[in-house]
Amino acid sequence: MALGWNCLGNLAGYADMAELHGAYVSAYGDEKPAKVSNAVSMLHRFAQQISAGDLVITYMPDRRVYLLGEDLGEYRHVTEDEWVDRYANIRPVRWLSVVSRDDLSKAVQNSLGATLTLFSLKHEVVSELQSHARPVGSELLPDAGNAQLSLPGCQV
Repeated sequence: MALGWNCLGNLAGYADMAELHGAYVSAYGDEKPAKVSNAVSMLHRFAQQISAGDLVITYMPDRRVYLLGEDLGEYRHVTEDEWVDRYANIRPVRWLSVVSRDDLSKAVQNSLGATLTLFSLKHEVVSELQSHARPVGSELLPDAGNAQLSLPGCQV
């Protein structure tokens, strides 16, 4: 999985959130305080708090499915020739299962519609996702002639 904010460089290189906050404001201007705080907090969590074995989820809107995967525990900031799509901040993930959005209750669908890029899920949401999960399979294979399938922030 991957995040942008590429011009901030290696997110793991900041001594603390205050330093990251200063770099964010320098790079992206002085936006509304809540927006800056949300972005800095999310970037910090992405680089420093996700651990190997953590469950991660991404949504594929064109296919109306969620991918569930396992974080492999290694945040990296990569050079442009290694970008995932256009993103330089990456975490390798093993994608394990897929869940159709249409199989989920409205309450879970709504909780997954958060406006933040990175957020924690309640236990009940994770349980429902896992109860509808099926192994990643042919529905995620690339079309004939394509070498890989590009997903939001990941490659399968």
